[in-house]
Amino acid sequence: MADTEDGEETREGLISYHVLSASDQHVVLKHSGALAPRSKPKPRPGAFMGPLGFPGPPRFMGPPRMVMGPEGVTLSRQGKMLVSRELTHLPFLLGDLELLVIEEFPAEANERMEYAVVGVQGDSVRLSKKYSLRTGDEGGAAPRFDMSGTGEFTFDTQEGVIAEMTMKYEIRVNEPNVTLRVPLR
Repeated sequence: MADTEDGEETREGLISYHVLSASDQHVVLKHSGALAPRSKPKPRPGAFMGPLGFPGPPRFMGPPRMVMGPEGVTLSRQGKMLVSRELTHLPFLLGDLELLVIEEFPAEANERMEYAVVGVQGDSVRLSKKYSLRTGDEGGAAPRFDMSGTGEFTFDTQEGVIAEMTMKYEIRVNEPNVTLRVPLR
């Protein structure tokens, strides 16, 4: 959400990636998705007020348009962009739409995974998972990148595959004067 002079603007939508190719050194992703803007005007003295004296409903800025990314964005193993065509710039210093949820990892990150058996029923084993990945501490300041989450998955021992999985993550990116939080499910 961005607080502007005229009101509040929120962008919501779906971003998805298709892997075009992958190797031990890099991955090429094709992006598709959209972030539709929604605007909620600030009340102004003398402006039209809705029922009971409250401002009218938020304005919807139109349907989200599908934004097709370039033919592919090539990223290193650490998530550093190596090659790309023109990217879709987002307002309010959010960055590029194609790279919004892609974060470059340092060569030496701190990653931790914890698993616990929650239950066993027939050929199904239910496990809980806690996950944390963060950059090193920088002189007592918040880490530049911090991704953490919890969830559960069910492993089918007969088939040898994960049958079902639910994870909830939050990514926090801390840059000078900017903090970005991205929830993922």
